[in-house]
Amino acid sequence: MFDFVVSTAVWEHLTDVRAATREVNRVLKGDGMGSIQVALFPSLGGGHHAEWHDLSPGRRRTIRPWDHLLPGAQPLPLYCNGWRADQFREVFEQETDLVCWELGEPRGAEYLTPALQQELAGYSETDLLVGFVTAWVRKRQEYSASRRDWRPS
Repeated sequence: MFDFVVSTAVWEHLTDVRAATREVNRVLKGDGMGSIQVALFPSLGGGHHAEWHDLSPGRRRTIRPWDHLLPGAQPLPLYCNGWRADQFREVFEQETDLVCWELGEPRGAEYLTPALQQELAGYSETDLLVGFVTAWVRKRQEYSASRRDWRPS
């Protein structure tokens, strides 16, 4: 059992997010906590193309912004599950005690032209500009009616 679990930029690569989140809950001690940071797929860097890791203006790029969301996208360099922030949050709320949900700072607005925004109309501005979220979780507590107390699930 662990006092603290930390994960950075892993959850977006999992095929079974729910199972991994359940496992975090299982291995936490009764008062244990976790910090799970997720890089969000719809964001500018969500395609994991190295050219978009640094958003500095003036950099020469061969891959268009948000290419991974557009028709004719260049293949991703690795597997991403494509989830949005609200999908991750729902699982964290169901499988753990979600203590805090932190959205990263919006980045890349200067690349989001009106034409591109129209092409990506299925995504909100938050989807497109917030690159990561951090879920602060505790072990989910379950009420035991027979014992009339709280215990770790």
